[in-house]
Amino acid sequence: MNFRRLFITINLLFSLCLIYGCSCSKSLVDIHHINAHSHWIKGKVIKKEVVKKSNYSNNQFSVQVLDILKGEIKSDIIWVESPAFGSACGENFEPSNQSLYLFIQKRDNRYYTDICCLNSHEDNVSKHYKDLIHNYKSGGKKVWTNVFGDAIAIGEVINQKPTGTWIEYEEWGKSRKEVGRYQNGKKEGKWIIYRYDNKEALWTESKTETYHDGKRI
Repeated sequence: MNFRRLFITINLLFSLCLIYGCSCSKSLVDIHHINAHSHWIKGKVIKKEVVKKSNYSNNQFSVQVLDILKGEIKSDIIWVESPAFGSACGENFEPSNQSLYLFIQKRDNRYYTDICCLNSHEDNVSKHYKDLIHNYKSGGKKVWTNVFGDAIAIGEVINQKPTGTWIEYEEWGKSRKEVGRYQNGKKEGKWIIYRYDNKEALWTESKTETYHDGKRI
């Protein structure tokens, strides 16, 4: 058993569960996490507002964009929304001079984030995280690894977007893989899911999923 891996995983999951009772399905930033979000930026929170609706409240953060790691943003300042209560995994940033790495989703011309997006202060990111930034920005076809050095994807990044055919393995091993195509940074068309048959020592097709503009249809 790899006790180092087990220790890191348990501690990360435990830390996330302590945050307002919020539960997230992923605990580490990797290429899968990057590809799953429409935007990844470095920025500073310069203003915070609480917007109250009839049955919920949202925090709205005015963010100064310092660097765009993924996606297209034309403004130097954007508003990013997040639930105002922790049970919904809401973020609660305060205005600060400290830089943040933010994963956000764009929906209906508005930007959203939450704790499950695994946002980080610049001073707290690991060497693996910094390597991901460098490799993603430099682009090209690469074998992408997780923090333990395991290969979890093979694919090309062009203009800071996943492009063309990708092979994506599940996070902690290679018992499952997906093969499909990215177009304009989003999953498109048919993706084939394979399972590894240990008895036969080969990959077998399990099912297919069809995507359009990043959404499964």
